[in-house]
Amino acid sequence: MIATFTGLATSMKVTANSFVPSQMGGLITNVQSYGDNVVIFCTPTFAGTIEETAGFVTDMDKSERRDFGYIGKFRGAKVVVLPNAFADETNASKVLNDQYAIIVASNEDKIVKVGFEGETIVKESENSDDSMEFKVYRKFGITIVQSNYFSSSNSSLF
Repeated sequence: MIATFTGLATSMKVTANSFVPSQMGGLITNVQSYGDNVVIFCTPTFAGTIEETAGFVTDMDKSERRDFGYIGKFRGAKVVVLPNAFADETNASKVLNDQYAIIVASNEDKIVKVGFEGETIVKESENSDDSMEFKVYRKFGITIVQSNYFSSSNSSLF
């Protein structure tokens, strides 16, 4: 999904050197035109940078930041943190890029599509020890649909 960032319309993405509440709020407003329930998907590092403008911090925000390290909602959009891991045993790079957040309108139309082709094939065989072995085959494919109803925010965290 990060690769789609460059192809998004300028009204659906932000590139900044830090988290800018007004710009993220603008993205949320734009994405809300595709569905009311907006969700922000990001890593724990990005989520830790999300905060309202100075002087506007609720007790719930303080409690969530203390307990989890990030706030659970930003301007009505739920913040969903995707756990990050290292790509390999060298611990040189992480699987998810901490500089991006994906903002999605969670409506009935899902952005991840799964398609099945043909019938399920079951092959059974008898092993030399008289046990039965079953093999099941089904062809399927998975894709992520690029649409205007999701948006990315790039924050240069490092």
